[in-house]
Amino acid sequence: MKILLIQPSDAHVDGSLKGGVWHAPPLGIASLAAFLRERKHEPMILDLAVDQRDPVKVCGSFRPDYIGLSVSTPLLSDACSIAKKLKKKFPKARIIFGGPHPSTDVEGVLKNDFVDYVIFGEGEEPLCELLDANEPPGIKGLAFKRGGKIVVNPQRELIADLDSLPTPAYDMLDVFAYPDHPLSAERPNISIITSRGCPFGCTYCNKSVFGRTFRKMGYKKVVDQMEYLSKTYGMREFQIIDDIFTLDKERVRKICDEILKRNLKVKWMTPNGVRADSLDLDTLKLMKKAGCHYLYIGIESGSQRILDRIKKGLTLDQVRRAVNMVNDAGIRVGAFFMLGLPDETPEDMRKTIDFAKSLRLDSVKFGILVPLPGTEVFEEFRKKGFIKNFDYSMYFWHKEPVFETDLISTKELFRHYKKAYREFYFRPRYLLGKLTSIRSASDVNNVLKGLRTVIKNQLSKG
Repeated sequence: MKILLIQPSDAHVDGSLKGGVWHAPPLGIASLAAFLRERKHEPMILDLAVDQRDPVKVCGSFRPDYIGLSVSTPLLSDACSIAKKLKKKFPKARIIFGGPHPSTDVEGVLKNDFVDYVIFGEGEEPLCELLDANEPPGIKGLAFKRGGKIVVNPQRELIADLDSLPTPAYDMLDVFAYPDHPLSAERPNISIITSRGCPFGCTYCNKSVFGRTFRKMGYKKVVDQMEYLSKTYGMREFQIIDDIFTLDKERVRKICDEILKRNLKVKWMTPNGVRADSLDLDTLKLMKKAGCHYLYIGIESGSQRILDRIKKGLTLDQVRRAVNMVNDAGIRVGAFFMLGLPDETPEDMRKTIDFAKSLRLDSVKFGILVPLPGTEVFEEFRKKGFIKNFDYSMYFWHKEPVFETDLISTKELFRHYKKAYREFYFRPRYLLGKLTSIRSASDVNNVLKGLRTVIKNQLSKG
């Protein structure tokens, strides 16, 4: 079977942090494509973030039997618009929606007359079974319409052995069309995924696709991917975009040892963030030796009360120790913080800004909480009437808030968001430290990019 896999463009969701939001290759659909190709189907990828071709024209020449769209919440409207046009032009092609949002709202998405199937959860096996059988009944992880009614089959078990999956189909992507990560040390660079699932229960996180069971790729296969991308495309740095890369420290050490054993001269970083309680100094020193140059840590709040409220399972002391260890290992460190968390007051936000400033951080990203469908926060805010905007295209961390609580207004929250960036990045001590840390042309470029991004953030209206 021929299937066109479409990734809607996310270029419009930067909001007030244009230039500071990295747009990575769509490894989710690249994994699907590799899986289907291995099983003798004929996939094609169209990533509209870097490929400006009209999907109608692409379909006209490729003539797919199926069209699959990968859909996150902020891209739902765009995905629907694309699917509607394609269904009208190619009524015989069956259209499939998958990804975080359809996995959260199966029936809501399937009610659209231009959507034939929804795949919820991990997509490789149900999608392949659908293409193999060309008939939906009994396929776990699949929902469809029959006789005017929506049928939702049972949930599929998670893929236990990630080593059984082929390397994502990087060859179906124009790997050089994607921007380098703003904090990368080497060029060209590209992202990889080495694990799936996160066992923690943070109330703001949607786990509808990969679940809460941590599953990991073997250390040799991780380094095989690095070596393949290095030799095939000349990649000199990798962004490991796992949800929780450092959870299994023994595996991390094995990955590092294997990189050193093979004498791979590469750099790598963790731009999606790691947990502060998953780090130790010996492992960090080995990571540095094996090419790790930047770690982001998910901190979220400088108020212990709020960390407990969102079920983060961290203490501020653990965060301080982790940041100090990363610095002591000679690795640059950044952090993620969120503003507008449940029960958060202006005083709590003040604590978060002050806590960020007190840490030895090279960079931070402050985001406004997004109450994503499928999360505890969404259900709580919806029931309390806090959500004021259900236009999902506005559901992004650097746009104006889509909610207000009984403790803080939308406008006040956005003011705190801008204040956080201003106070952190425009400190004389921070600016002086950045200037004195410059060691290369890459450092100069990164500093200038960062400065432009923060200035644009301050001038924007969201």
